[in-house]
Amino acid sequence: MAAVGPVCRGLGRKNLTCWVTAAAHLPKGGTHAVLWRRGCSQYKQEDSSKDLSISMENPYKEPLKKCILCEKRIDYKNVQLLSQFISPFTGCIYGRHITGLCGKKQKEITKAIKRAQIVGFMPVTYKDPAYLRDPKVCNIRYWE
Repeated sequence: MAAVGPVCRGLGRKNLTCWVTAAAHLPKGGTHAVLWRRGCSQYKQEDSSKDLSISMENPYKEPLKKCILCEKRIDYKNVQLLSQFISPFTGCIYGRHITGLCGKKQKEITKAIKRAQIVGFMPVTYKDPAYLRDPKVCNIRYWE
């Protein structure tokens, strides 16, 4: 191959590729002749879908967590629901880290509790004893 280059210097590009093709033929035949037959600018990139990656979901991705009230409507008149989010001893509203609600629903719960307290549906300083035995909506543990 190296000897063909200096000999065919003045032949031009087309003739040179023909010479290189002739010099590159292998006795058993092979793909080298095909590779050297074309000029450098004549190589074309072939698009094949075999080598492309397949788009698929991440199997390790955890499903999105939804809060328990995302699909529910919150009303200040539903005192039984609202009383689940206040402390039975102090009447304080539990935070997001305790209730597990999203920010939007936590704000709605807070506004509804405040409105129910102002209107007089809920006591301000303690939880109504009628709702003390209700099942727990969020994972709150009391000292007993």
